[in-house]
Amino acid sequence: MLNMKLFWLTAEMPFPPNTGGRIGMFKRIEYFSKGNEIFLFSIIDSDEDYKYKTDMLKYCKDVRLYDRKKKELSNLLKLFLGPYVCVSRWQGQMKDDITDLFLSIKPDFIIVDFPQMLGNISNKVLKAGKVILNQHNTEYLTLRNVSKLFSNPIKRLVGKIESYRLQLFEKKCYRKGLIKLFTFVSTEDKKFFEDKYGLTNT
Repeated sequence: MLNMKLFWLTAEMPFPPNTGGRIGMFKRIEYFSKGNEIFLFSIIDSDEDYKYKTDMLKYCKDVRLYDRKKKELSNLLKLFLGPYVCVSRWQGQMKDDITDLFLSIKPDFIIVDFPQMLGNISNKVLKAGKVILNQHNTEYLTLRNVSKLFSNPIKRLVGKIESYRLQLFEKKCYRKGLIKLFTFVSTEDKKFFEDKYGLTNT
């Protein structure tokens, strides 16, 4: 575990660790920062998140932040490429930065939190076989269950449709066979994934 160079992609700023998802991301980054070099690429949702960059630099060699709120219009225009939970986190600059740094830094692994972030990895990098995908939940099912809670019938319908689009996106990514390893937060999620996709590199 020592002396590795790790690229780490997160769908939101891991700091402060005040939600379940953030706690999971932050604690693993904190753990793997001991003896390793971490290069963090993180989506942020507000200007306030910038102030936490200093906190993350205590654990990471480099921290790069990408504000998705500043590109809301272009995010909507990208909806034909995939569900909103994905395309709103796909940043061209992040993909370019990862590709460029991959060639110069040559990381040992690329750790990706949430399948939604896979769109930030170019095919050239993906084909290197160094991507480890951490599954916090069964994402499309989580989105589907959340959509049922909306009182507005239009929002319920849109949420349901988006959950199926996310399911298709995830299936497409997994069937390519380019992800080196899948990690989970529970044995139940791990078994569900293995049974559904027939993959054992978990």
